[in-house]
Amino acid sequence: EIESVACELCILQVEQIATHLFLHCNFARRCWNFIGVNFDLSASPLQSLEQIRSQLPQAFAMEIIIILSWTV
Repeated sequence: EIESVACELCILQVEQIATHLFLHCNFARRCWNFIGVNFDLSASPLQSLEQIRSQLPQAFAMEIIIILSWTV
């Protein structure tokens, strides 16, 4: 049984769903910003991924997204 589904990585303490964990969480946002990636928080998850991909080197975009997501 899970005691809480609140995000433990940020101060928002909202439900830890995939979009929050990888895109909206304060910790995740700092990780993306650290590698120089910014995206619109009001965009859909698919649009956010497209914005992220467009800011990364074409040859390694997917690898970078996977590694950063694994880090989070």
